[in-house]
Amino acid sequence: MIYSLQSVRLVDDEGRTVAILMRNYPDYLTILWASQLLGAVTTFMNAWAPPATLKHCIHLTEPRVLFVDSERADRLATGGLLDEMKLQTKLGRVFVVRERKKGEGRWKWRGMESLEDTLEKYQ
Repeated sequence: MIYSLQSVRLVDDEGRTVAILMRNYPDYLTILWASQLLGAVTTFMNAWAPPATLKHCIHLTEPRVLFVDSERADRLATGGLLDEMKLQTKLGRVFVVRERKKGEGRWKWRGMESLEDTLEKYQ
């Protein structure tokens, strides 16, 4: 996973902050360890934070990459919250864990990627 995350340019010289916004899945620790081994600063965000607090946390920490679960992805997609944060901060990529794009079907979350599908490309 570490090599795969490095391949998707998780960390670069301009931004070394990664944010995790999800429930306590085992993926949480794997992402934390991989991020740390790549030299990223990992920030943890309260999965139950209301949108205003979430926006404040993103603005304050300025992560380049955000990892979310499906529940948080739904919240970010609602009301243009993700689009607003991407315009106002350095946030680049948002990965949804434990979700896969099924075949040629439409991906549910605009501006977000499936972590599993992305990692699979680099194995």
